[in-house]
Amino acid sequence: MQSLINGIILVILTIWIARIYLQDSKKMRTITFPYQENTKYILSSNLYFCIFTVCTAPMYLHPFSLIKYGIWLAVILLLIASGKIKLKFNAVTITYIIFLSWAILSISYTKAHSPEIAFNSLLRFSLPIFYLWLGYNAIESKYSLLLFSRITLKTILFYIFWIGGISAVYFPFIYFSPIGNGIFLTYAGFADYLTSLAPLSLFMYFITKRKIYILISLLMVISTILEAVRTGLGGLFIAFSLIIISLYRIRSVFPLIAIIFTGISIIAFVPSIRDKMFYKENETTFQEVATGEVMNKEDIRDNGRYELWERSLDHHYKGRELTGSGIGSTTQWLRMEHERKNTPALLHDDYVLILCEMGLIGLILFIIFSLTFIYNCVESIFSPKTNLWVRMGATIAFASYGGILFSMGFDNVFGHSMTSIINPFIFMGFFIKLKELYSKENEQAYTIIPKS
Repeated sequence: MQSLINGIILVILTIWIARIYLQDSKKMRTITFPYQENTKYILSSNLYFCIFTVCTAPMYLHPFSLIKYGIWLAVILLLIASGKIKLKFNAVTITYIIFLSWAILSISYTKAHSPEIAFNSLLRFSLPIFYLWLGYNAIESKYSLLLFSRITLKTILFYIFWIGGISAVYFPFIYFSPIGNGIFLTYAGFADYLTSLAPLSLFMYFITKRKIYILISLLMVISTILEAVRTGLGGLFIAFSLIIISLYRIRSVFPLIAIIFTGISIIAFVPSIRDKMFYKENETTFQEVATGEVMNKEDIRDNGRYELWERSLDHHYKGRELTGSGIGSTTQWLRMEHERKNTPALLHDDYVLILCEMGLIGLILFIIFSLTFIYNCVESIFSPKTNLWVRMGATIAFASYGGILFSMGFDNVFGHSMTSIINPFIFMGFFIKLKELYSKENEQAYTIIPKS
């Protein structure tokens, strides 16, 4: 029954996308600009599709998630072929394409016996660059960024109460229902989604001075605490810290102290978080589950992450350090081990996954890309000649990617790439376009949108 529901939703979403591009309806895309009364704004089709993708990303729609990924990618490829999306090449895109090319090359020597698994893994690694190009083509002016942020944050507010920690604790009849976690990605996946979009709330507060955006930031943290998602909390604190540093510079010292104090307090005094941070000696170990001594893995220390990483490296990295075992190989092995021994089916570390499947070459190429991404942002953030809106675009991309880089160390971010990893890439596309639009003006003065 759940598969039928999710299949119907996928069909509806696909028809909606077709409607965005095929139906020339200004009524469908015309909205009142939120900060200027009586001002109408017509969303471009690309901006509409970008907002639609981000706002529907938590709809995981198992078992059709990969089909959803494929359809969305096919739409972008059609838009590229028709000229509605123009490709942009710079240091960021080129370094990611080089990394992706190595992932494609690894298919030639992969140990994955299933071509489907190798293709699925490649699809997830491919999506981010195409969404960067979608983001680049979606932005027409600073108002595009404001509208994207406002609509996305309203959607996040809905999700926090529907599939976030607040729902899990206070409305479990929704959270655990067919219209809750039956449709949506919850728990760690949703926490990563919040991490990737968290900078939008402080950006909107900085621009508008509306306190509702501070409240949304707090609700993101509360939702993640209630679900006791350590990775999500770490990602949120890093994303918020980076955007505060970028926006307020020297004035960020006291807010950062408050963030650090809050983080320590949460670890020390919230039982659900504290118990996960400090395991007890009598808890089940991964080896006991892997050897069949214990079949209940609810209490495995740290979900068996560290020992699972060691076993994965032993099987797929050692002896082939430069190249790894090929894309999809570790993913397939984990599934087989899960079926045979009831061990965790996911690796919970994208860096270890890249190392196992693409070797040192793959990991170094990804690090080079990440450093290029960060350098491009930081250069604009701290340059005194940078236009406000260019700096805002760089700040959002920088903070979002920083949070996601943390999450990649403890979660399967690429495993649900449309939910979280694509968002900093979209923001990088925004930043690149804003830089083209406003850098030539070299504006020093700017006007904060007044409170209504």
